Amino acid sequence: MIMANSHNDEMQGNDALELALGLGYGFIEIDTYLARNPDSAQSDENKGTELNRNFTLLAGHDVKDLKSSRTLKKYYFDPLLNILDKNNKNRTLVSNGTGNVWKGIYKNDSDKEVTIFIDMKRDGELIWPYLLDLLQPFISKDYLTYYNVSSSEWSYGPLKIIGTGLTPLNRVYYSSIRYVFYDAPLTKLNKPFKIEKSLDGPEVNNIEWDKTISPIASSKLPLKYIISTFFSFKSNTNKGNCKLKSIHLIAREKGIQSRWWGYSNNPNWLKVKLWNVLRNSGQDILNTDYLIQSKNWLNDREKQTRNLYKC
Repeated sequence: MIMANSHNDEMQGNDALELALGLGYGFIEIDTYLARNPDSAQSDENKGTELNRNFTLLAGHDVKDLKSSRTLKKYYFDPLLNILDKNNKNRTLVSNGTGNVWKGIYKNDSDKEVTIFIDMKRDGELIWPYLLDLLQPFISKDYLTYYNVSSSEWSYGPLKIIGTGLTPLNRVYYSSIRYVFYDAPLTKLNKPFKIEKSLDGPEVNNIEWDKTISPIASSKLPLKYIISTFFSFKSNTNKGNCKLKSIHLIAREKGIQSRWWGYSNNPNWLKVKLWNVLRNSGQDILNTDYLIQSKNWLNDREKQTRNLYKC
């Protein structure tokens, strides 16, 4: 399994999940919208309820990309569930002290956890209950990593779900059992955050980011760091590189994995240069739209010593 994220995975085509898993990706991101369910009667008889069966979750980057047949369930959750069921058909449901015994997505890395990012588009509050509903088959079989807030205990499974985009932080924070975690802002991990008063719970101030809320943190790579790569002839003293390293260290001290997105894919030489800068400054997860190229690049880097910047 490789430490890379298939960014906007649904844009890789109809066999996107198969491609990502075939290449061994440990992280897969799916843009998700709430839309009309093509399999339901077109009525509003249950309008106003939290879960309206006339609607479902679709995978697509933009509204124009949405297809009624391309549901999150059909293209992602059903195949993942089938793989896990097959790999765990002889599973022993006995606690081994660190959680139930399970086998993961990858047979050659059966103890490794695969992370699924759900990038909630439009209204995350509306998407939230539909996502939890789709996760129920995984929950019932102990396939999800979760955190029990009252007991402060983790249970680890073959899949971890991270909400990003417009995921409602209050929903994550006030979940008594967190089956869905929050993608924290990587550039603001040292700044306490606030939960606004809602139906889920009261206002809470000065909350510190930690891995029980956000096992992963992501931010768009600021332009100033991209520009600084042009002046990184002395990488160990480059201010941009050193700042990136300090951001990654803050995350690591909190037990949070780091990921950057939104940086240039063209020209190719700049993209690869940024990959090197991010790796050598301590980024944990490579975010990519170029799955085969990134896989090959990471494999080559694994043969080399990782030279973290000495700043």
